[in-house]
Amino acid sequence: MTDMGLPGRSGLQLGQDLREHSSEVVVLVTSGYTNPEYEMEASQLPIYFLAKPYSRRTLVEKIEKILGATPLARQATQAG
Repeated sequence: MTDMGLPGRSGLQLGQDLREHSSEVVVLVTSGYTNPEYEMEASQLPIYFLAKPYSRRTLVEKIEKILGATPLARQATQAG
């Protein structure tokens, strides 16, 4: 999870860079600036967008939706 506004680059650029290194990375970008272009750009990539402000409930719902839509490459394990 990252913010759209980062020093020297955008959250979308960071997400794209991460996805180039590993297609398994799921990226959620958030921003207080609601710009429809963010939604369009993010929808063309496996990068998700969440507008600020958001509640804990909205964040949890978004994460559940992302995890439900994203096939997991391997099963998560519990640290022991």
